[in-house]
Amino acid sequence: MFAIIGNCGSGKTTLAKKLSQSAQIPILDLDTIAWTQGSTPVRQPIDVVKIRLQKFCLSQSNWIVEGCYGDLIEIVLKWKPELIFLNPGEAVCLNKCLQVAIASMSELFVIPEKPEISLDKVLDEDWFPESSIS
Repeated sequence: MFAIIGNCGSGKTTLAKKLSQSAQIPILDLDTIAWTQGSTPVRQPIDVVKIRLQKFCLSQSNWIVEGCYGDLIEIVLKWKPELIFLNPGEAVCLNKCLQVAIASMSELFVIPEKPEISLDKVLDEDWFPESSIS
């Protein structure tokens, strides 16, 4: 059992996926139980989250829980998982958060009439069509 905690962009999900793949261990991303689904997420009541977290931990013989919620990680400590704290530094975390934001936004910024122009290409310093300069 593993409990992985760290800031956004610290590599929690990446590490959890690698551990899961090598040992076939199920993962619980705490974001999936801490927030409602929808266009405007709202934090779930803590009692609801605690019940879902405990059900996950009790239903598996081995598991990985990952997230940035100290109060929720504290709950799983009674199962005595290996606690992993990721702290790669502020610059690494901010860079990773920016990469994730750009990747998720890039699908939104494709001009149907000009599919060769996308956010990824605009942000690439080598791409700047001469015809767009007025």
